[in-house]
Amino acid sequence: MIAAERETVLRWDREKDIVVVWSADRTVWTRCRRYGWAEDQAKRWKQGGKVVGRQWSVPLGEFSWGRKRRTVVSEQRRAELVEQGKRLAGLSKLSDA
Repeated sequence: MIAAERETVLRWDREKDIVVVWSADRTVWTRCRRYGWAEDQAKRWKQGGKVVGRQWSVPLGEFSWGRKRRTVVSEQRRAELVEQGKRLAGLSKLSDA
């Protein structure tokens, strides 16, 4: 299976408060196991005798996906970070010359 075929689909059933995760990507399979989600054993897709797709049904309250949330930065800290970025950008211009 080529990389472009390794897709992941997240589907949220509002009536049952269930998120269905279907994936053909082994890294997602590992992630789902690490989260402790129970795989729907009857929902395995095979091709040439090998499992190429798996599905999990996860209660909405247990579902979490994506990056960690960004922390809120105060205006003062934001200004400090902008100044630091400007200084670093100035240094990189000097080293490029």
